[in-house]
Amino acid sequence: DERVAREWGVPRERVAAAVVRLRSEDLTAREAASGDLQALGRQAIPQLVSAYKAEKDAEARSRLTNLLIEHKAWDALPELMERRIDMFFEEFRKALAEEDEQDFDGYASWDSPEDEDAWSMEPYHDPAFLSNLKNGEVAAIPSAMKRVAERLLKTDLPAPMRSQFAALLAFNDCGPAHETVLQLRDAATDAESKAFYTVALGWSDDAKAKEAVYQSLASKHNFIRRGAFLAVERMRDPEVVTRLLDRTGDGDFETRWNAGFTAGVITSGKLELNAFLPDAEFEAQVKAARQWWEANKAGFKLKAAR
Repeated sequence: DERVAREWGVPRERVAAAVVRLRSEDLTAREAASGDLQALGRQAIPQLVSAYKAEKDAEARSRLTNLLIEHKAWDALPELMERRIDMFFEEFRKALAEEDEQDFDGYASWDSPEDEDAWSMEPYHDPAFLSNLKNGEVAAIPSAMKRVAERLLKTDLPAPMRSQFAALLAFNDCGPAHETVLQLRDAATDAESKAFYTVALGWSDDAKAKEAVYQSLASKHNFIRRGAFLAVERMRDPEVVTRLLDRTGDGDFETRWNAGFTAGVITSGKLELNAFLPDAEFEAQVKAARQWWEANKAGFKLKAAR
């Protein structure tokens, strides 16, 4: 600790004295102490963390927490990351509410994902929506997205806003949250949310999550199938290709087309399958694709959309 203090150039005595004043019964003294510690800047983070861990006084701990938050020392303590996730959740919700009042689309939109028309096949999302949030970087932390999903499961939100949170999980790595995502999908009552949650499952390497995606490729619901095809684009499991080739025989044209197109995407164009061709030609393509895949799958690296 002495070495750290010397390296950062922060006198230990100055920090210790200010921390003592954080416990003062005099509000003015507490405010002054907080100001003194804040003035030390980020170089005082190691000592502020040590002081927080040793502090018993609730008022002092709260002020030390606020200082660390101001310094954006999110990784210094688990408690700080929890606070940041809470701040992000509320900030995202507030931003969605403001967008709704102005009749904007919010973070993402998926126009009638259950509709049979081709324009309903894929969603749109706006990455700038997150970059405009103070804590938008939280979305890039998979473990944080897990906590967001867990909080979402316990939070009562209107359906349109829930679909926006579902999109948040769909477009940002939430792999650790796969169990919660499955629960959220089961509980969802609207097609858009279910579709987004299905997409979100593609972030996980968990066997249960992957099997849920594979089963969703054959769902009777358009929106589930569409979400599943987007999910497999993120998966790096060689089984994906076999499952896609199996779907090329589906009775639904869109499913056949999606299966062939997605197989081409994740194999970087090595498989060329065009469901618009006459049946005999398409079947010949599928047969050739199966033969190529069996010969090359052992060492082939799939392209994942991350």
